[in-house]
Amino acid sequence: MADAGTALSFIRLLRDPWRSPDELQALQLSRLRNLIRFAVDHFAFYRGRFDRLDLRPEDIRGHEDLLRIPVVGKELLRQAIREATTIHRNSRWVCTSGSTGMPMRIPFLPRDHSLVNLTWLRPLLAHGIPPRARTLEITGPQNIRLHPAWYQRLGFWRRRSVSILDSEDAWLKALNEDRPDILWGYSGSLKLLAQHIKKSGQTAFRPRWVVGVSDLVDDECRELIREIFHAELLDLYGAAETGCIAWLCSHCGEYHVNIDHLVVEFLPWSAAADPGNPRRIVVTNLYSHAFPIIRYEIGDLGFPSAQSPLCGRGLPLMKVVEGRSDAVVRLPSGRVLSPLFFFAVMKKVAGLARWQVVQEQAGSLTVKVVPDDDGSFSLPLAEKTLRAAVAEPLRIEIEIAAAIPGAETGKVRSVISRLNG
Repeated sequence: MADAGTALSFIRLLRDPWRSPDELQALQLSRLRNLIRFAVDHFAFYRGRFDRLDLRPEDIRGHEDLLRIPVVGKELLRQAIREATTIHRNSRWVCTSGSTGMPMRIPFLPRDHSLVNLTWLRPLLAHGIPPRARTLEITGPQNIRLHPAWYQRLGFWRRRSVSILDSEDAWLKALNEDRPDILWGYSGSLKLLAQHIKKSGQTAFRPRWVVGVSDLVDDECRELIREIFHAELLDLYGAAETGCIAWLCSHCGEYHVNIDHLVVEFLPWSAAADPGNPRRIVVTNLYSHAFPIIRYEIGDLGFPSAQSPLCGRGLPLMKVVEGRSDAVVRLPSGRVLSPLFFFAVMKKVAGLARWQVVQEQAGSLTVKVVPDDDGSFSLPLAEKTLRAAVAEPLRIEIEIAAAIPGAETGKVRSVISRLNG
């Protein structure tokens, strides 16, 4: 059951975004320094990292000092958690979606787990969604609860979950049966559902709110959601390891970063990287005491924003997430093309039901396409459109396929890079 601490955290969830930027920065820094001290005191992994660099926790006095701590990638973090001997036995274990082919289990202390879950509620409340709204969620099987949470038993944030591995017809059946206030899911799955409804001509219940998470959102997806469900897509950016990192503000037109529970850094690919290229996103989860997540390269790309919030909140802004770092195409000139580039280009190609871009090696690109049934797809026009957009000497091969299967997780990635480094 909820305790006084959880209730206080809920109040802070509502109050803290309205603090001044200076107050939020001070709060973040205080929590960061406490987490670093805790990590070095209790975990051999971090103690060893600091010892090798002749660093002490008190050397991290400001945000600029954080750069002295090495970034940790997914494989190293997974190994460190597996080898840790001081993880509390009462930890709650959360499994990532495994969209990279590398699922990972992350431990959280019960209180941290509650705080991380609460971060997903902030954008819902900011958009006026009441706590008693009912949700239908399309999610990974690992996220489906066997038993409702305590607050759901009290009638708050009630949720029915269906698996991402089910068919679009199964999702539509659940939507029409449940008639939820909120349709929640991976943005790519919501797009597939909307496409299925449009193509099949079936009747679909229209929820009041549609919430997309974990996937890139392009203009076509937004337009389709608007057309089919008569609702604007509320876009949330986050992960199992971090909770909600950022969320689209309807007033600001950009994403508020939840800096009261995270430190988010935007790092260039290299010292000589083009400033116009998207940045690598590195996250420190300030609510991660079962095994601290400090300077974790989450695998996504994005841009910081220089814009000041227009809504009055003190939370800083970031620009649209550009996709995963293993989902960018690299050109001979050094330019990188994010999935959003290909969303815009492929939208110009008529007669496409589905597509996927794969880069296996430098200097070449394979584009798999599934033509629509209307017969309007033209291979020569598709090649011409792609070559004109890329505008560099890149070998492009287009393969016509009957279908493009998703990964084992059920997610379908539009752009995949198998280049190393």
